[in-house]
Amino acid sequence: MAYHISARKIYSRLTTVVALVLWLLSSHMAAAQSEVLTLSEAVASNQMQIEIEGRNIAYIQPMLLFRLTNKTERPLTLTLEQGQQLHSSNPNYANLILSQSESITLPPGETISRTTYAYSLDVNLAFPIPDITFTPESLSHNSDLLALLQRIHDSEAETTLAAQLAVWMHLAGSSDFDTFVTRFGTNIDLQPQRRLTLQLLGTSTKLSGIMLTVALPIILLILLPLLALLLPRHLRKQFDGYRLINHLATGVKYHIQQAQQRGTPHLIAIKQPVDDATEIKCLREIEIREQIAPHAPHIVPLQASGYFGSDKNSRPRPYLVEAYIDGADLSKVLTERPKLGTTIALEIVAQLIEALRHLHQQAGIVHRELKPSNILVDKQGQVWLTDFAAATMPQQSEFSQVKRGENGDVQWNAPEYVRRKQSLFYANGKQPLVDPLIQNQQVDIFSLGVLLYQLSTGRSPFLEQPPQPNRLFHAPTLRPDAFAGLEPRLVLAIQQCLDENPANRFATVTALQQALGLPLPADVTSRAQAELGRLVQDVMPAVKSS
Repeated sequence: MAYHISARKIYSRLTTVVALVLWLLSSHMAAAQSEVLTLSEAVASNQMQIEIEGRNIAYIQPMLLFRLTNKTERPLTLTLEQGQQLHSSNPNYANLILSQSESITLPPGETISRTTYAYSLDVNLAFPIPDITFTPESLSHNSDLLALLQRIHDSEAETTLAAQLAVWMHLAGSSDFDTFVTRFGTNIDLQPQRRLTLQLLGTSTKLSGIMLTVALPIILLILLPLLALLLPRHLRKQFDGYRLINHLATGVKYHIQQAQQRGTPHLIAIKQPVDDATEIKCLREIEIREQIAPHAPHIVPLQASGYFGSDKNSRPRPYLVEAYIDGADLSKVLTERPKLGTTIALEIVAQLIEALRHLHQQAGIVHRELKPSNILVDKQGQVWLTDFAAATMPQQSEFSQVKRGENGDVQWNAPEYVRRKQSLFYANGKQPLVDPLIQNQQVDIFSLGVLLYQLSTGRSPFLEQPPQPNRLFHAPTLRPDAFAGLEPRLVLAIQQCLDENPANRFATVTALQQALGLPLPADVTSRAQAELGRLVQDVMPAVKSS
């Protein structure tokens, strides 16, 4: 007997299947939909662990690192709102305001690190440095300030010094740029920021309409013939024979610009001191860099140096020119991926050892500031050591200016070096001084140990120490569980590198290299460099936009 199903039954069953599929899809979408929280709500509800750290100190708005952990078993979306105020954990540093809005979605139980920009709210307080933490307060209800932030965002000027100046001038109720910038002294020339700052504030357009109507045609009639001749010569910005292409960064020592020497296709990086104190460091660096062979392994080559006139009195200031490394500094890579793993960590250290062996054994130079921000990585995974402003060599007397905040980087510097710089500050204040040389190779070997640990594990080997103003520095304390899970060869090598007594550390970087079994096999090295190069290419768009 033939089995027959009526059209009505077929329709009924299809309707049931479609309804079931739609129900399953809607249930899945409902389960996947995340709860949306503001920063203040997330802190109050305790559904997220939120850590906010300052990552930069410069004449530009601070970069912040948000480390977010979803403590729930469902997705959460955090909204960072333009105008959100952040309170500093240190009274010596200004409160901040977020420059733009963005949303970050966290899967259940996961941790995400994200960098963003903010603006300092107090021109009289210092910018944040690493390890200064912030907590969220309220949104700014000043509609004019929010309008300024949006105008800055729309004009893509968020990462410029002019944007921070515009925020400060708005908060101070000032529209007189020349009077306002006098509070910064004469250490930095802010006049190049004048036009953009006033444009962001909206004051540069408040000229009389009648004056523009009358004067503009006359000016054009006079200048058009000259403009046709002169414009091609001024289309490209020039600096002492170089064509400036792009501003790369402003740090505690240098303004750094990408440039090109006329007549050649090669890119270079021009480094100009940010103030009078760093001029002395620049001169020291030039003197030291001239002792290093041009093709020293894994050291950014110095290509030229000179003087330029930058202020109203045309007083010459030093500058130096380096080969341009197409990549990013290691601190940017670690912001996106704090833990690189043992293999990549060993490959980075292996390349640094080659650089330091040349410095220590052939040039007699100790770097003394070996930390991620002074290590560049290119798109091929090659590592390059730069910034020799703190370096020293036997025949050089160490003349420098020590200022508050320049006591040394406790996380990376050897304790004897930090202790000496701090004691010199308290003894001399801001007066120029001659620092008794600390030039042992063991200073760099200590920093190599910290680097190897942090690159392998994603954290510092030391417990965080509370700030102790007006006290001499004490050697950092290792975490109780610092070496849990590390390979035995790494544990023994790092422990010896981090010994408080320099005499107990490795005598040379070659001894450390042998203890670690470096270099790695060729196939392992090739894979590690390829992965490191991919990480650099991932962060480069963010670096260039900043």
